[in-house]
Parts: sequence; C-alpha cells; structure tokens
Amino acid sequence: MNQDQSRRRRALCAMGISAVMFAVMAAATKWATRPLMKAAAIPGSEVALIRFAIGVLVLLVFGKLAGTNLLGNDRKALFWRGISGGVASLFFFVGIQLSTLTNASLLNSASVVWSSLISIFVLGETLSITSGAAILMALFGAYLVINPHLDHLLIGDLISLGSGVVAGTAIVQVRRLRQTESSLPVFFYFNLIGFPLALVLIFATHTRLVAPTLFQWGVLTLMGLASVAAQLLMTYGYKELKTAQGSLIILANVIFAALFSHLFFHEDFNWNTLLGGALIIGSAVTQALKRDAKGDS
Repeated sequence: MNQDQSRRRRALCAMGISAVMFAVMAAATKWATRPLMKAAAIPGSEVALIRFAIGVLVLLVFGKLAGTNLLGNDRKALFWRGISGGVASLFFFVGIQLSTLTNASLLNSASVVWSSLISIFVLGETLSITSGAAILMALFGAYLVINPHLDHLLIGDLISLGSGVVAGTAIVQVRRLRQTESSLPVFFYFNLIGFPLALVLIFATHTRLVAPTLFQWGVLTLMGLASVAAQLLMTYGYKELKTAQGSLIILANVIFAALFSHLFFHEDFNWNTLLGGALIIGSAVTQALKRDAKGDS
C-alpha cells in the first residue's frame, strides 16, 4: 500500500468514526434532556451551554499543543460564522429535546441543501435546475417528516428545521473562510460565540437551570467530547477526501441516530418519516455530488 492509499484509508476511517460520534453526541443530548433515574431533565439550552464550554476548553489545550493561533486572521468573518454556527447548534439541541432524535437529525441534515439556496444571495452563485429540484425535494421531505397537523404539530420539528437552515448559512461562511483560515479557528469561534448565545437564550426564555447529577455529568461529558472528536475527525478526513465522499459518510450519522433513537428511546418510525427522510438524504447527496463535480472541495 502506497502513502496516498494509506492516508486515504485513514481519512475514510476518520470520517466513519466522525459520523458515529455525531450520532453519539445527539443521543447523549437526548438522554440528558430526559428525566434520568429520578433526576430532572436538563434543558436543551443548558446542554448546549455545557457543550460549547467543553469545546472551548478542549480547543484551547489543542491549540496550545499544536501552536495554532485560534483567533485567526479574518476575525470579523469568523465572528459571523460563530454566530450562525452557534444559533444552528442551539436550535439543534433544543430541537432534540422537544422532538424525536430521528426527526431532529433528519431535518438538520438538510443544511447542505439550504446552503445552495443561501449561496445565491451571499456568494452570488446561480441556482441550477439540479439544485432547485434538490431544494424542492428537501422541502417536501421536511413536510412529510414534520407531518403538520394541528393535533400533533411538534414545535421541536420546526426548530430542528430552522437549525438546518441556519446551518446552511454557516456552511456558506465556512466555504468563504477556507481561503484564509485553517479549521481550528473556525471551530474555536463556533464554540466561543456559541457559549454567550446559549446564555442569552437561557435568560431570554427564563429557563431554570438544573444541577446535573453525577450520572448526568457523565452523559454531558460524553456529549461534549463526542462533539469535539466528531468535528476534529471530520476536519482531518476532508483533507484527503473530496467533498461528496466526506459528506456521504457524514450523512450516515442520521442512520446511526435513528438506530440509537429506536434502541434507547423506543421511538418508532412511520412511513412519512421514512419517505421524508429518504427525500432529505437524497437531496443532500445530490448537492454533495454536484459540488464535487464543480470542483468545490
């Protein structure tokens, strides 16, 4: 095996583990936001606050060891990327609390599709027929997953859908920042800005903070470390793989999340969820492949 093949194999393994870690993060979040062993459920916004704090601490250590300037060069752009990424993550955590793990993961995974629409206004790109069809397909898939009827409309589904849309904005900003910044400052600002945003949401909604039990601290630590590991492994994988290859592997986190949802939380799937999920994932795959064809890595 030559050196290129070895690097590619390591990148594929990193991406696969990253997908599992993203699903572990989501499952741990769902676990923490449910009553555990007579302990009170922890609000999603508080879970996000802890997640951002762990991210900042780990990256400060990692940046020191690697000798990386975490503040970056284009700090204004990094700040706005931190805003969009932080809001998207907050929506995702609250969505997991208020909806099913499967629905939240599916609706968030459409971010790559929404990024194509947002790129028209931010980067001046044109909307191709393929991208337009993918957006319509994702919208119809989201409609099926949410299944909006007044008797069972879940606000968590709408918040999860919003997390995907805002995450699409973050993706566009990261594409712009690739020209001047390494991945560590981008990820650092995401956590650094996300922390005060979580505090603002907690105070604005008058959320009552919950003191985690020892067991819940274990779950929260697992959530935070899985999140950081997923991001770093994904970053490493993208160095050797094309966008589509990496995106297709990362999208597998939805499958793992659905599996965890069924095994640990006994959340069943219906035909609407299965068909809508297939449409959302299909549209995301289409956009990832199209981006690689254009050479956007």
